[in-house]
Amino acid sequence: MGLIGKIWFSFWIIINSLQASWPLNYVIWTASLPSGITGADLAVFAACFSYISDITTPEDRTVRITILDVSYLTTMPIGAALGKYLFRLLDKSFTVMYIINLSLLLISFIYSLIRLEWATTPQQKPLNVCCIKMKNVYHVNGQQNEGVTTANELPGGAAEKQPNCLLDFFDKNHLLDSLRTVTKKRPNHGRLFLIILILGLGLYTFQRDERPMSYLYTNHKFGWTVDEFSDYRTFQSAIFVVGTFLCIPLMGKLLHLSDTVMVFIGTSSHAIARVVYALAEAPWLFYLGAGIAFVGPVVAPVVRSMASKVVPLRERGKLFAVLSVADTSVPMFSGTIYSQVYNANIHDHPSAIYWVTVATQAGVFIIALVIRILSGNRPLESCAVEEKEESPAQE
Repeated sequence: MGLIGKIWFSFWIIINSLQASWPLNYVIWTASLPSGITGADLAVFAACFSYISDITTPEDRTVRITILDVSYLTTMPIGAALGKYLFRLLDKSFTVMYIINLSLLLISFIYSLIRLEWATTPQQKPLNVCCIKMKNVYHVNGQQNEGVTTANELPGGAAEKQPNCLLDFFDKNHLLDSLRTVTKKRPNHGRLFLIILILGLGLYTFQRDERPMSYLYTNHKFGWTVDEFSDYRTFQSAIFVVGTFLCIPLMGKLLHLSDTVMVFIGTSSHAIARVVYALAEAPWLFYLGAGIAFVGPVVAPVVRSMASKVVPLRERGKLFAVLSVADTSVPMFSGTIYSQVYNANIHDHPSAIYWVTVATQAGVFIIALVIRILSGNRPLESCAVEEKEESPAQE
């Protein structure tokens, strides 16, 4: 559904760009709102992380989720550089740029349709069961049978109709189930771990809104132009991609470090880099800070991997939906906080924005420390206990 929403958005942006007489607010009603209903990026990332978690073992999960993180982190510097070149080459045509975007999304959709498994857990229902053909499910002598027959034609059969696909999409019970996944009691402090890991992911992503303030700061402090800041950001993004790709296998597979230790290293790396930024008196120190922070991006995939180990297989999709909400909802207020801190200290201490990031990274460090202390020598998988379903004979 997320990819469908992205395709819809790009298609209608193209249509809007070709209609010179249409007002700008048509973009909201034709593109943004319908795309938002499908979940768009939120649904794509939740589904991707859930899929990877379902098909990998706990031992390999951190590395696999990191590779997934790297796959979309890589597109940031490449997309920025290539997009800038194509925009000039195509005579600054937004229409053609979005046609290219739509083509890439269609390729992604077709690949997903052909190559990916329709269901990765027994609880998931294929599309042809849920939507394409309405089937009746009959329970006869404890056996489940599917067909288009009515219950009257099966002695002792009780018909249970599958939900309508459209109504199921808007079913509020999905939201309630996701909330129950987070709040239900689990053994070995599982509920506490899950809640603070979600909080930790939110605190970690808080730093994303530091970037626009960093441009204002470097412009104010060093007189950097847009091109100079863009060069720095390209270097920083490339360092982050390389660091994420190399450090997780090195720390996890070769050094056999635990997830919590990797979080300690990643958050410390980010915090030290911000201290360098805040105290920098020369532009080259920002490049040094980016080099120090190259281990930092390991935190997000490790936190996601830790959270997936706390819940059983059947609940991971709901968990990653909640994690995606935590990841994407933070900018609703983090940008305002960074902006207010910068404006309040612009004349005396404009570098205060970096101390905000130090505080949030310290929060993630403390969360990992709490999990480390409370879990002791127990693996996080000890919290993931499957609930036993009662059979009809026991009810």
